[in-house]
Amino acid sequence: MSRITVRWNGLDGLINDKPFLPSCSPEQQAEVLMELAEQDGERLGSSERRLILEYARAVRDYRKVRDLVDELSDASFELRHGHVDPMMEGYIEWEIATAGIAGVVTASAV
Repeated sequence: MSRITVRWNGLDGLINDKPFLPSCSPEQQAEVLMELAEQDGERLGSSERRLILEYARAVRDYRKVRDLVDELSDASFELRHGHVDPMMEGYIEWEIATAGIAGVVTASAV
């Protein structure tokens, strides 16, 4: 397990709703979430990992990223079929595009 994971007291964080690795970037948080999901073995394919990192960068909300990691790692679709689930891929790409548009609108409103 990475040093970043060890520094965050996961149980205390969950019980007391503390921020998840507040000093880390969304990508680093996503990496730790994927590492935690795979501590018992590989569950994500390389394309799923790429999508998760892109999603984390776009939405910047670890709870949403955590939910996505959970969903993809539970299904292990890419490892079983050799490609990402097209429905999930389309949904994730739509979420990334929507987050990008929302960021542009917010920035132009300021």
